[in-house]
Amino acid sequence: MSGHEGSDLFELGSWVVEKINHFQYTPGHMFFSSPTLTLGISGGYLAVVGLLWLWMKDRKPFQLQYFTLVHNLIMTVASLIMFIGMTSSLLGLIFVRA
Repeated sequence: MSGHEGSDLFELGSWVVEKINHFQYTPGHMFFSSPTLTLGISGGYLAVVGLLWLWMKDRKPFQLQYFTLVHNLIMTVASLIMFIGMTSSLLGLIFVRA
């Protein structure tokens, strides 16, 4: 790995930390601000799951080992990014310096 690729990775990390540190919550602009919308989405989800359960109950199970591996890797990286952002926000630390 050349020095240029490491520099690009450092710039990406700096950009991510800057975006996390400057996030501003605006009250009233969140997606689930209405209980009606939240209940509608939840009910729709339960209806879809119920219909899929009926459709799948006599079928052979899917093979999801590789999908699960990739999913877990992505979730682990996302969790690390959130941990760094919350820790730097709560403790006033900056992990990546420009």
